[in-house]
Amino acid sequence: MKNLHQAIRIFLSTGLAIITLGTNAAWDIAPAAQIETSLEDNVRMSTEDEDSALVSSITGQVKLRNITETGEVSATAGLSFLTYSGVKDLDDQNIQFLDFSAINRGEKARLGIAASYRRDVMLRRSRLISGFGGGAFGTNNPVDDAAIEDDLALLNTDPDLDDSTSRLQIRRERIRISPTLNWSLTERTSARVTLNYSELTYGQNAIVAGLKDRESKGVKLAIRRSMSDKDTVSLMGAARFHKPRDNPDSQNYELRASWNRRFSERSRLGIQLGVRRTERDAGILPTSSSSTGFLFRINGSRSYERTNVRGSIERSIYPSAFGQLVETDRITLNVDRTVSARTKFDLQARAFSTNSDSAEGTTARGDQDYLQIGPSLNYLLSPAFAVRLSYQYTWVDRNQANLVDAGSASGNSISLAFSYSPPRPI
Repeated sequence: MKNLHQAIRIFLSTGLAIITLGTNAAWDIAPAAQIETSLEDNVRMSTEDEDSALVSSITGQVKLRNITETGEVSATAGLSFLTYSGVKDLDDQNIQFLDFSAINRGEKARLGIAASYRRDVMLRRSRLISGFGGGAFGTNNPVDDAAIEDDLALLNTDPDLDDSTSRLQIRRERIRISPTLNWSLTERTSARVTLNYSELTYGQNAIVAGLKDRESKGVKLAIRRSMSDKDTVSLMGAARFHKPRDNPDSQNYELRASWNRRFSERSRLGIQLGVRRTERDAGILPTSSSSTGFLFRINGSRSYERTNVRGSIERSIYPSAFGQLVETDRITLNVDRTVSARTKFDLQARAFSTNSDSAEGTTARGDQDYLQIGPSLNYLLSPAFAVRLSYQYTWVDRNQANLVDAGSASGNSISLAFSYSPPRPI
């Protein structure tokens, strides 16, 4: 926890410095609230003795935002309360989350920081309220260049590989801090340096489940070149140092090259190729281990008059809950369609497969294959109130080396949510 407190102090001091440098405009305050009830037929994602439960939650959050010509600051804080009905041995829980980002733009340099804090429980993840209130849906805008073109930003967020790792209610605390400096070298060329710090701690029953607290530090250096109005290439080198509790330390080094192509105002494609070197210290083992592997990422998007489609496929290295770096193959797909001025349809799907044998040359306890897919229908009752009906299917196949709940399991969930998000001034 000492490192956690130090990280929080760094996060606050850096954020306040950027706020002082870059914001003089008035603050926009956006509150939001949501009530949700879900019926789940396998709430623990158990391989046997499946338990059905009614899970209800109340969430409140507030977002602060300040934008000027030279800077922007955004912070979101929220709190959720969860109750379980119809199942034994699952206690009511509360979840807290905080997201913060700030950026200060100079003539050639751009300084930014992104940070997040989560205090939640396994079996239930903390979620920000998306907030589709605030007016009619309308038609879709062209693809957001900043969201798709910046392939380097896509590498700053690790997926949550804890999903369905354990069927126990285990408290987690997660913090992530990532300052970034971007420097324009020429009109078409820029360099970026990004530092990453993250820490994850588990509560009671973590030892029983084999979960390991961990700390990770990393640095990334990237050079980007705009070849034309439609094509951008970049070269990135990265190093990450992973320190799990009571497990040998690991290091991962990467070199990637990427190409982004804007075919039109509504369609984009990005391709990354790279190599990595992963090393694991000996610890109590006779010798250390290492491996070399191939990395890639392909992401694309297509925007129509009323429909947006985004997807990605990748192979990368991420830390697992069991104290090892794992080679992870991951696929995501997001489709949203504006049916009318009040109605919107969404489909989200994600799948991943982890393999620590390929990453560190050791037998994994927590390797798993995971799939989650579900549609949702959103309807605006008024400019401030909305209702969402959604379904979600989840399937997981845990490696037999995982001594707790090994094998495959699946679950279905149907949920109904009411949200409040007042319209924001234009």
